[in-house]
Amino acid sequence: MVTVAPTLRRRQRERSAFHSVLFKSKVFLPTIIAKSTALLPRYPHLVPKVLKISDYDGRGVLAFDLKHLLPLIATVGTDLSWYVIPAAEMTWLLGDLKSLTPIKELTDKVEDSEIGVQLTWQELCALADSINQCIWATFVGMLLETPWPGVADMFADDGRYIDRAAPRFYETTEIAFQAVDSSYWLVYIRDDQVRERSRAAFDDVEVIDVGE
Repeated sequence: MVTVAPTLRRRQRERSAFHSVLFKSKVFLPTIIAKSTALLPRYPHLVPKVLKISDYDGRGVLAFDLKHLLPLIATVGTDLSWYVIPAAEMTWLLGDLKSLTPIKELTDKVEDSEIGVQLTWQELCALADSINQCIWATFVGMLLETPWPGVADMFADDGRYIDRAAPRFYETTEIAFQAVDSSYWLVYIRDDQVRERSRAAFDDVEVIDVGE
């Protein structure tokens, strides 16, 4: 009969326990890491931030519109699918006589739709160039591979303000612009650097922490 010394027996138990832990780590840890890293790009900050921009000119009207916002996010906006969605109030897009008919056709489609009207980046830029002023207009940009969930799933109430949207809005939206009446714009940008660059382009900016 072979006698195993107590010290050797203890080392064997410790080695066995170590291998058991190592095996579990190799099996489960990569899964945990993969799930964690998969969430990071979608949740770059715990509290979504929305900019409220109220820059006025000497006449007492907003000094900017959609055409001035788009160049600030062009580095990421080109890779998104864009939607013009119906707000709680009727969407008004004011342009010159030359663009009156196509703008009217678009706003009619938006108001008649429960899910909004999809545009490419190029179409959105062309639209912005033809508009002098947006009133109660909401533009949402999402990754191309992201399924559009529809307006009803994006907002917690009928107000459809992007600074008080449903959680799914902030989980799926990369960028959103919203003209609130003709008083100010709400801007949601997921990317911190792009948001800060956009913020620096204006003077009268309030940062709203969603949910606080």
